[in-house]
Amino acid sequence: MLESIRNWFGKKPASPMPIQPVSSSSSTAKSHNVSPIEVKEKLDRGDPVILVDVRETEEVEIVSIPVARHIPIGEIHCRYKEISDDPNAEIVVFCHHGGRSARVMSQLWGLGYPNVQNMEGGIDRWALEVDPSLSRY
Repeated sequence: MLESIRNWFGKKPASPMPIQPVSSSSSTAKSHNVSPIEVKEKLDRGDPVILVDVRETEEVEIVSIPVARHIPIGEIHCRYKEISDDPNAEIVVFCHHGGRSARVMSQLWGLGYPNVQNMEGGIDRWALEVDPSLSRY
């Protein structure tokens, strides 16, 4: 049947497009994750990076990063414009270990913020690598 349809329209099947491998070492590729050490270095240099803590209020009361803006994960869709008026701003999101903030990163991409990264390991890794004086839970 497929052959008769092709004959009817006089078309041959298109040849498949060659698949080009994507290099993970491409200089234009930006990692979706950033380490706490890298975030600290950006802050120390004065880079215009915005930290967003997506944990629940009870968690923030245990331990927090003072320069971070707190918007709980459940409020991101209604409060995302509080993060920045500039959709191209560099934003780093974090939670306890990085799982919830990875979801928020994807949500923010969908809302038009392409420069969002997830802090690997969350505030727990921050406490281990950047500021061991912070409480861990």
